[in-house]
Amino acid sequence: MNLVSELLAPPVTKADPQADPLICHCFRVTESAIKRAIHVFQAVEVEAVMEITQAGGGCRACHCRIDRLIEGKPAECGRLCQLLGQCSHQAAAQSPAAIRMTA
Repeated sequence: MNLVSELLAPPVTKADPQADPLICHCFRVTESAIKRAIHVFQAVEVEAVMEITQAGGGCRACHCRIDRLIEGKPAECGRLCQLLGQCSHQAAAQSPAAIRMTA
């Protein structure tokens, strides 16, 4: 096991598996592994997290959740996203107002 693998490996516990949910189902990357990548390697973009953990490198459906973790928010948006049928965080990032603010 190399240093990166050791740093990203989840702690060995008998805790409830729901306590560390999968964020990237394609590569089976947990929330704690992504948070460690963010804190240990100062990953501040989805691409950096993807390079370190592989999370987000498959279907890319988890990019919103990775973005939220980078911003220090909970991975799941919650009820609003369920009602909208898409991630409100992602929709806001793609809105014309958001584009004008970043231009």
